[in-house]
Amino acid sequence: MDPIETQISSRWQLRMILVSLGFAVFSAWFAYDGAVAYPAFNRRAVLHNNLQEEGRRDEWLALAKEKGWPVEFEIEDLDQQRRVKLKSQMDLQVQIGLAIFCVVAALALGARVVVNRGRFMILDNEGLVTFEGRCVPLARIVEIDKRRWERKSIAVVHFTDDLGRRRKVVLDDWIHCGMDTILEHLETELAKANPPESQDAAAGPVAEDEA
Repeated sequence: MDPIETQISSRWQLRMILVSLGFAVFSAWFAYDGAVAYPAFNRRAVLHNNLQEEGRRDEWLALAKEKGWPVEFEIEDLDQQRRVKLKSQMDLQVQIGLAIFCVVAALALGARVVVNRGRFMILDNEGLVTFEGRCVPLARIVEIDKRRWERKSIAVVHFTDDLGRRRKVVLDDWIHCGMDTILEHLETELAKANPPESQDAAAGPVAEDEA
């Protein structure tokens, strides 16, 4: 059998990169709001409130025109006395917190792509070489769990190690292409090692229905 080697899925990789970039964009947006936009809003709101209380609306109009600011504020930014509500310290901290969260998420997704680019499995006549470099002889494979294969392209291969302990290795065809081919070969080898005749014999005689 020619060796079968998996490689990272370009579709999965592109999706992770796009999501990571999305988090990076949101991080910049939140950081700008918390560090620049909200403090600037508060400075503008303080000037507006002070001039309005002193009856100097004309000065506010002139200042807003000079600075290029909107003359009016949004309705949701005003209280019942038509004063502009300032952004609280909590509002600023929430924006910075969201920015940090998005940075961490972007870095985590980027790191996951980098890690998986350097991981691969190989199936050859010697057995299945896992991501960790461990070789699992085909004769040691005892079961293949495909309950999540149709829905998530994930199969779990169960095998026994040198001490007879039951171990498992996960085949994820969504992240690494070629897992489907490896799974097909493993199923074939498992079927050869456990032909239907031997399974029927192990199960014992089947009781016949009474007439």
